[in-house]
Amino acid sequence: MNTGAHDVPAAFLERFPEAGGPAERISIWKVPFVIGRSEEADHTIYSGKISKEHARIDVTDGRYGIRDLESTNGTFINGKRVSSVPLEDGDIIHLAHVEFCFRHASASAAVEVSKADGRSTWWRTNIRTASSAAANCCAN
Repeated sequence: MNTGAHDVPAAFLERFPEAGGPAERISIWKVPFVIGRSEEADHTIYSGKISKEHARIDVTDGRYGIRDLESTNGTFINGKRVSSVPLEDGDIIHLAHVEFCFRHASASAAVEVSKADGRSTWWRTNIRTASSAAANCCAN
């Protein structure tokens, strides 16, 4: 795997932990970038529903991608359970019950942000569809 993050635009994850709450921006500051419950993860989520090493974001052939690390509760992209997929700007990532929006910094600069709640126009338009699909997928 190519781990040269300098070959691709800087990326980050957006998380809206509470309805109407401020966005948390998590910089993908290195690759591979591991998300999990472990203190050794690059981004730690304190939840028993998250595996110690739940998912990994990496760069292959100049593109970001995510791989589920055999987690118990799965990794979902835009409502579909995945094992490994490329990531696109705006993809909705669910790790168990935790939701993120994958963003490329260069692409995100052009996204209009609402001053009222800090959420991008894209997020407000698409999040209900993706959340609903993930809820239906996880319920089965």
